[in-house]
Amino acid sequence: FMLFGLIATDVASSNSPDKICLITLRSFQDLVNRDCYVTVFLANIRRYKMVESFGGSLNLIVWIVLLMGAIYYSFRCLFQTKAFVDQYGFGDSAVYMTRFAGTQVGAAAIISLALLFVGPQGAWAFVAWGWTQSLLGAIFGYQTVNSEWANVEGVKATAEGYLAPVVFLILNTLLLVNMGDILYG
Repeated sequence: FMLFGLIATDVASSNSPDKICLITLRSFQDLVNRDCYVTVFLANIRRYKMVESFGGSLNLIVWIVLLMGAIYYSFRCLFQTKAFVDQYGFGDSAVYMTRFAGTQVGAAAIISLALLFVGPQGAWAFVAWGWTQSLLGAIFGYQTVNSEWANVEGVKATAEGYLAPVVFLILNTLLLVNMGDILYG
């Protein structure tokens, strides 16, 4: 079944950069295995003037890193739920909440992907939401990983529970500072 699709310029089969095609991905592995996606994405960066709309290549790279993080965690929570829950020893009763968290991160990934193509102008609330979520994730992740919960038999608490949100917090802070004129415009 198709998980999601991307609209991209078909540079591999056409000399016309205006031809648009729908690339469907049947699994996350499809995205990783196809060299053409890199070429297609680079062509879209040029076509949609992404570097300019994000105020420079650093901001665009940070945006893409955040997008990839959101795709990774939402994919793990939504489509590899059992493996994700087992990796940290949460137990089968955590499946619902893991998928619920995945829907939140998945929604952010979809919006971030859309903003990548239409531009981030005026999207301050979206980036501020990411910043706030990362801050709360770092605080409560640290508290949880260092609480009595981490000592429950079978739980495999790791620093990832607060370090990943700290990285996302730093990246979102960078976007809010560097892109103020764009985001608040």
